[in-house]
Amino acid sequence: MKTRKFVMVILLAITAPAFSFSETTNTPAQLIELIKKAIDNYPKLKEGNEYVKLSETQHDLAKAVYMPVIEGDATYRYGKPTPSISFPVNGQTLDIQFIPANNYDFHLALTQPITDFGRSQVNVKKALSEIQ
Repeated sequence: MKTRKFVMVILLAITAPAFSFSETTNTPAQLIELIKKAIDNYPKLKEGNEYVKLSETQHDLAKAVYMPVIEGDATYRYGKPTPSISFPVNGQTLDIQFIPANNYDFHLALTQPITDFGRSQVNVKKALSEIQ
């Protein structure tokens, strides 16, 4: 029994300095680069990053409800034949057209939401919680 303890103490005395004074080696740059690539290409991490990007886009879209909307519309129509009446005046004929042949139409509209009873605010908070 005493010899076993003695042998254990001797072995511990021999191996302890080897562990305590072991040489600290620097990790090779290639190993660090490989670990970084493995983390970057890990499918679950990629999926998580894409989900965060999607949530940020949904947050921006939810905030867009507060912005004004400007719409414009321009149309052109050429119509023939146009209805007209001819009147003889002093030996000449005078044509009066009721509708012009070239029709131009321009519209500009600005829409600003006043309230939606808190629905947009709830959507913005939901998008923020998804990002987190």
